[in-house]
Amino acid sequence: MIIKYTKKDFEVFKKECQRLINLLGLNGWEVVYYWTQLVKGRFAEINTESKNMTAGISFTKTIEVDDSYVDNIKSHAQHEVYHLLLGKMSDLGKTRYLNPDEFYSAEEEVVNFLIKLKL
Repeated sequence: MIIKYTKKDFEVFKKECQRLINLLGLNGWEVVYYWTQLVKGRFAEINTESKNMTAGISFTKTIEVDDSYVDNIKSHAQHEVYHLLLGKMSDLGKTRYLNPDEFYSAEEEVVNFLIKLKL
C-alpha cells in the first residue's frame, strides 16, 4: 500500500515537532522543515549541524508500507525530535577527531535532561 501525505499532514508533522522541541527545551536549535520525497522506506529524517545549532527535518511525500501498517504522523515527529536531542552526540561521533571533553559535555546534556523527567 502507498501512503500519500498531503500538505496538511506535513503541517501536523511540523506542529508536533515544534511542540516536542519546546517541551524538551531544545529551543537553541534553528530548525528548517522540508516536505520532499525521501528514499524508499523513510517516513522522515533529520540532518544536524551542532556547531551551528541548525537542523533540517524532512517529511516524505509518499511511502510504501505493508497493508497492516497503522500510520501515526506524530510518532514520526517524536522519533526525529529524539534524534535532535542526541544531535550533538551524533555529530561528535561522526567527526574524524573526537574531543573527549566535547563528547562528555554532550552526554551530560542528555543525562541532565533525563534527570528532569524524574522517572
